[in-house]
Amino acid sequence: MSEVGQEIPLLFDVEVECTHQYTGGGSEVESSGSEGDDEYDQDSDGSSNEDDDDLNNKYIDVIPVQGDNQENQIVAFNGDNDDGDDKYQSEEILNKVEFEDKEDEDKDNDNEGKTKAHRAWTKAKIIMEGSEREQYKRIRDYCLEILRSNPGSTCQRLLEDIGEGPQGRGWSFISDRQKRLVSTISEMSPTSEHRLCAYHIYSNYAKKFKGRELRDFLWSCAKSTTMPEFTSNMNKLKEFNPKAWEYLSRIPPNQWTRAAFDTYSKSQVYTNNMCEQFNSKIVEARGKPIISMMEEIRLFIMNKMITQRNRLKRFIGPLCPKVRDKLESNKLESRLWVPQWVGDPNGEKFEVWCKPNKYVVDIGAKSCSCRSWDLCGIPCEHAISALGWRHLSPEDYVHTSLTKDTYEKVYAPYIQPVNGQSMWPHDNSDEIQPPSIKKKRGRPKKLRRKDSTEKEIAANSRKLKKLPVQSCRTCGGTGHNSRSCNRHGGGSSSLEPRSELIAGVDQQQASTNVVETQESIA
Repeated sequence: MSEVGQEIPLLFDVEVECTHQYTGGGSEVESSGSEGDDEYDQDSDGSSNEDDDDLNNKYIDVIPVQGDNQENQIVAFNGDNDDGDDKYQSEEILNKVEFEDKEDEDKDNDNEGKTKAHRAWTKAKIIMEGSEREQYKRIRDYCLEILRSNPGSTCQRLLEDIGEGPQGRGWSFISDRQKRLVSTISEMSPTSEHRLCAYHIYSNYAKKFKGRELRDFLWSCAKSTTMPEFTSNMNKLKEFNPKAWEYLSRIPPNQWTRAAFDTYSKSQVYTNNMCEQFNSKIVEARGKPIISMMEEIRLFIMNKMITQRNRLKRFIGPLCPKVRDKLESNKLESRLWVPQWVGDPNGEKFEVWCKPNKYVVDIGAKSCSCRSWDLCGIPCEHAISALGWRHLSPEDYVHTSLTKDTYEKVYAPYIQPVNGQSMWPHDNSDEIQPPSIKKKRGRPKKLRRKDSTEKEIAANSRKLKKLPVQSCRTCGGTGHNSRSCNRHGGGSSSLEPRSELIAGVDQQQASTNVVETQESIA
């Protein structure tokens, strides 16, 4: 209805084909409606408009279509009556419309369900892990509780916590090749040694220089323990690819090759895999609120120290297992080297040779010209050969930092327990507000972004599934199961019973033949 109470005129484009049976003649006559704005009147058989409306509702589908000149245009179609498919076509369209409406309702219900589930998950997460804003408010209280339960704990700058290093020699730092990090460490701690992770150098190197040969050249240079060996490997790389040699030459050797490392730290590590391992253990904790995160890291370190102490109790001998294995490997290689004492009064200096190579060993200084003993603190094969000539035990010449006693001292301290939030002391200072972080769309990423070289290695390598050792529950042996167990006559042992059965049948047949022969003779 319009504002003045009049109906808005609608334009109809109607094509009606129906069959009607007259009461008088009994024959079927086709009648079709007219086009235009006509209304349905009574037919010659006296049928009313209600009957026509019933026919329209059954056989005519009304679909609104936007016209060009008219505001509303309604087009009604129905199928041809000659084949009798008009009713089925209209019902099919109606069913399709009903199905689409039902799909829309299901989508709305699913979206509403997802929204409810997300809200419920958020509330449960806050209950389990805590609120970010509330935990920032109580972070000062948490620090007071840590200082109460674990006196001497600090949260300051790194160099203020660890100091300048033992005997003024500084520490050895290993990091990625960051732009400002190298200059910062050299300024803040000039006596410290700063190494760069060789794997991160290789990741950037492999983007420009691909191939297995170029990769092997880089790792041979990084593993070189003497400068002549390092120079020789670099010259080979220069002959193979001058641009790759120029790229590596721009990096100072004391930052990525063992040949230029300081021997004071007794560590020949050139990658920061220890940091990557620790980061992989705290992946889940990093996504939690600040106090929950620190509590999980504290508990992880606590359990780690307990585990290491329990492992140390199982170690036999003065050395740790990995150090012992490395020493045993060097002992096997030492059989190829021949020591020659130079005649010094203390009997400590030797020439150890295996043609065409020769190295100088000083037992008193615990040094070898190959620098392997100097770098890691474990006697090399040349030193073990000289120690064997003196009938000395190589275990006594391992650096003290690699012994079992030192490891026990490292893991002897333990972390004191901490009370819950309800028993924390209160700090009257201003509350700390959480930083404003703009959340990105999608699921937050927790895993470390892998480099292209790691993806290639993962694509080319296949992890073999380690199958369990087959054991027998009957006899307890390995290599077979209870069905093939020989003790109780199983499956594979069924070959033996079968052979015995066949032998028994043959023996019975033979005895039967003997009896028949005797009867025939009688």
